[in-house]
Amino acid sequence: MYRKDGTIISTEASVRAVRDAEGNILGLQGSTRDITNRKRTEDALRKSEKYFKEITDNSSDIVIITDQNGDVKYSSRSIERFTGYTPEELIGRSGFTFIHPKDSERAANEFAKTLLSVNSSIPNTFRIVHKNGSELYFEGLAKNLLNNPDVAGIVMNIHDISDRKRTELLLQVSEERYRTVVENASDMVYRTDENGYFTFTNSAVTRTIGYEADEIIGKHYKMLVRPDKFKEAITFFANQLIKNIFNTYYEYPIITKDGRELWVGQNMQLIKENDHVTGFQAVARDITDRKMAEEKLRESEEKYRWVVNNIVDVVSIMDMNLRFTYVSPSVLRVRGYTQEEAMTQTLEQMLPPKSLQLVLKLFEESMRLEESGKADPTVCYTLEATLYKKDGSLIWLENKLSFLRDETQKPVGIVIVSRDITDRKR
Repeated sequence: MYRKDGTIISTEASVRAVRDAEGNILGLQGSTRDITNRKRTEDALRKSEKYFKEITDNSSDIVIITDQNGDVKYSSRSIERFTGYTPEELIGRSGFTFIHPKDSERAANEFAKTLLSVNSSIPNTFRIVHKNGSELYFEGLAKNLLNNPDVAGIVMNIHDISDRKRTELLLQVSEERYRTVVENASDMVYRTDENGYFTFTNSAVTRTIGYEADEIIGKHYKMLVRPDKFKEAITFFANQLIKNIFNTYYEYPIITKDGRELWVGQNMQLIKENDHVTGFQAVARDITDRKMAEEKLRESEEKYRWVVNNIVDVVSIMDMNLRFTYVSPSVLRVRGYTQEEAMTQTLEQMLPPKSLQLVLKLFEESMRLEESGKADPTVCYTLEATLYKKDGSLIWLENKLSFLRDETQKPVGIVIVSRDITDRKR
């Protein structure tokens, strides 16, 4: 109704009949009460409820209220977007009906914890079965408000984490596959922190050097490096760190648990997080046999190099284009040329025309035999010819020629051993 000043107020009226002694109605008696404030409160509450209903129904989260038995009393409309079920299909039914069978026992235990924890939020993660039969992962918080008369239930705020869970599962599978590969690798794989202390070793490390993982983890890698090589090794890896070189290769000797010496060839990578180096990861291989073979070869090469360098005869090696690839130092004594000078000479510069013809003819004939397949790979040709000395004079040389061959016995070079026979010829 309107007040005198024109404003509208809400009123509540009550009317009763007025009767005489015989019960006859004499008239009506009424009273009116101003309930404007109460109506405003009720209107505000209705608007508030609508406001929060719109929020919960359109939220990315789901709000569910159950009673103490787990039966659904309320569900926000948003649940239909995630599970396919409408609130009407859920209300009155046990919430455990929709939990995945493998998670139902754990969900029941979490619900029991919530019943015992008044006003405390209990986190939970579980799978539900979508209306179409697919599985979804949810995560949320449950709060016991059974003692709150305005709610009188267990309030659960949950949200869909299916995409995150699938990513985690794929990552877990990937990590397990990687771990299987690493653990069964024949190469040693290990990690250290940025200061060089071991944080991980695979089983190949134990097989190769004898130390169990718990004997190495937390120790500095210098415990394995041969002492005289440690300074060189730490300088190498410090340089990798300082210059931010992602991957390096280095060979160095290590000492095994039983005192043996092994050589390892190692690829070392930087481990980074947000462009900050947090450690190193290495893949190392035992190259002891190769190192021993290289050392024997080096000793052998040094021995034969000493023999060749000190032999009286001149030893030369030519490629198949008749260009020198090696001439022994004795050429200086025999012809007066240094090694470097002799290796730059052509046959035309070394030989007079008649000797040049003999050499070329021998080469052509031997190559025809090779091409025909009739050549004896063990044959050694002998040719006497004159050569120029550095002072322009001529000397006689007896030359023993044989082919260098590859694994298929194909000629790849020519070895010539030349002896000065000038005095004999005279």
